[in-house]
Amino acid sequence: MALRQLKDQASVDEHRWLPPVSVVMPAYNLADRISWTLETLAAHDYPVLEIIVVDDGSQDRTAQVVRQHPGVRLISHSRNLGAASARNSGVRAASHELIYLMDADCVVQPGTIAKLVRRLLANPRHGVVSGSYLSNKSNLANRVYDVAERYRDYAQGTRSYPYTTVSNAMLRKSLFDRVGGFGARWRRIQDYEFTYRVHRAGYLNLHDPSIRIEHDNHRETLRSYYSHIFQIARFGTAFRLQHRPHLPYSRYLVPSLPLFVLLTPAYFVMHVAKVCMENVRVGRVRPLLAVLPFVIWSRVVYTAGSVAGCAAYNRWKSSGGAPDAATVGSRPAEWRPMK
Repeated sequence: MALRQLKDQASVDEHRWLPPVSVVMPAYNLADRISWTLETLAAHDYPVLEIIVVDDGSQDRTAQVVRQHPGVRLISHSRNLGAASARNSGVRAASHELIYLMDADCVVQPGTIAKLVRRLLANPRHGVVSGSYLSNKSNLANRVYDVAERYRDYAQGTRSYPYTTVSNAMLRKSLFDRVGGFGARWRRIQDYEFTYRVHRAGYLNLHDPSIRIEHDNHRETLRSYYSHIFQIARFGTAFRLQHRPHLPYSRYLVPSLPLFVLLTPAYFVMHVAKVCMENVRVGRVRPLLAVLPFVIWSRVVYTAGSVAGCAAYNRWKSSGGAPDAATVGSRPAEWRPMK
């Protein structure tokens, strides 16, 4: 017992010098999950945390549950505006320069926030530092999801990407303001669109898979996963076409919808090959083979979503706009390349 107390005290002393952090999490209909998230944050080993929950028009008791946790700041939207708007509200209300973004159905592991802070502050060119978020459930839908979408979180070492996720990420509030926040009209991949603007501003998006949180993934069925991946493909394809050829794989996409449809068999093969190669690269061949038929079907759904994304891109282009014309079709007023 004495040894454990000494270790706990050493951990507190080690983190004592670190600057305060504002934790921002959007929440929508998570009354049955958010208490555990808030309890683990309240007991976290980081010295000073401001916890902000943005209830994004929940239809359940999410707001009432949050109010039961002393010290947690609650911001309520009168209707559901989406994760991008919820994160914008939370970050703009934050008191501290360092912002930790997470999902409200995640459990933060000891040391996670401190590791992200140290990595962010190690270099002024570090714009967003993200870590992995892996499901704590082993049902079929989540196993397929991990293999088909989360292979980056099983890689070794830290890498820089043009864009990254923000379900477990640290950034500076001043940089958030500078690039204009999240694009509120992006109902999916708003984290990719935001962090790509960070990349364009001359900063690095770092992803360190060893800095983990546990995700209580709510995709209980394959149907919910396939529905999710269709929308990811739809918005993701429009996003890549808009920034073609600068984004990974975007040079293979064609903006012409008839030609895109003609090339769908080739795109399907490319999507399957990418998932297989990435899992081989990170040493997850056995998990891949165990769910391969479901992964292949997910790429069928993904390819269909890509066609929908190309169609949406052409509609947005013909109307002279974009999913978020203020932040995607043109640079925000605050945007300046980093010197």
